Amino acid sequence: MHRRRSRELWGVIIRAGLSCALGVGLVLIPAACRDRATAYRAVSASAKVPGYFSVRGLPPVKGVLLLSPSGLEFRSASGSTLVSYRAFRRIGPASLSDQNAAAASLAYTGRIGSRTSYVFRIKDGVFETTDPGPLLHVLADLVLFENQTNEDLFGIPGQTPDTVAMWGAVHRLVTSPYADTLYALFGRPVRTTGLVGARGAREGNLAEYVRSRDSVALDPVRIGSEVRLRHALAHELGHRWEQQAPRQVDSIMFRVSEINDRERYGHQSASEQRAEAIAFAVHFLQSTAGDAVLPRDAVEWLQHYDFLIPGTRSMVRYLVGRPTYAHHPLRVVLLSDAS
Repeated sequence: MHRRRSRELWGVIIRAGLSCALGVGLVLIPAACRDRATAYRAVSASAKVPGYFSVRGLPPVKGVLLLSPSGLEFRSASGSTLVSYRAFRRIGPASLSDQNAAAASLAYTGRIGSRTSYVFRIKDGVFETTDPGPLLHVLADLVLFENQTNEDLFGIPGQTPDTVAMWGAVHRLVTSPYADTLYALFGRPVRTTGLVGARGAREGNLAEYVRSRDSVALDPVRIGSEVRLRHALAHELGHRWEQQAPRQVDSIMFRVSEINDRERYGHQSASEQRAEAIAFAVHFLQSTAGDAVLPRDAVEWLQHYDFLIPGTRSMVRYLVGRPTYAHHPLRVVLLSDAS
């Protein structure tokens, strides 16, 4: 009896065009509503949703979110894979209890110009799009497991590197051309950048700026990747600048709205939001410094930066006017951008 009912169920699924499910060993129950059935048919055809992905609080990357029978992944506009997940359909409240799993869901919506933008929380990142397609109906039913990545700063995930390796990572960063750009913008701390101490680690600090010592400290192990290490340095030097020139930073961030995302770093903290806006602005200017970026694409991209961290656009307009970015190819466009 059980086998006959199972065959009948799968026959219904196949006839409905829903046999291609997300994940391995996944049980897919036919949806009751037409919208959800349409959404799963779109997934079976490998849906592509354009938008912007922000991983672990970093600035958004433009690309396409791909939903397919093998899972879910985001590919940047350059074609590289930013994140990749195995996706399983949720069946019941506790069908998958693995602690590394995370549900995907719609976090909030907002406005970018005249369009509604949807922000989906996907494990430890967010995907933002103005054209969600099947995501509204599909993600609510998924549990995600992140595939292995090569992002670890020291090569072997979970390995505790020795102090020499940690100092080496910090030294390479603070002696790089990127760090020189930050020093030109925000000044160089009196003390050499070091490692987060035991007290800072107990407090959960991945990085910190200590005003009394005029020093920056980083924790390369817990920060975990080169791009996040660069972001952390820009953030902490942003704190240095806002503490040394508070009136100037206040004037730049005048009447800037608060961060919408309750789980994004800087929410309900003016100081942390300013430091994040500074780090986002630097990332944007560095990423668009090449001649390949079209002005209209850059202005659109900046809207999405500012949507996640309000104040980024104001910071970009200020920083691009500094001598450091005198030869930035988009300088004139960004200075005149009042949208």
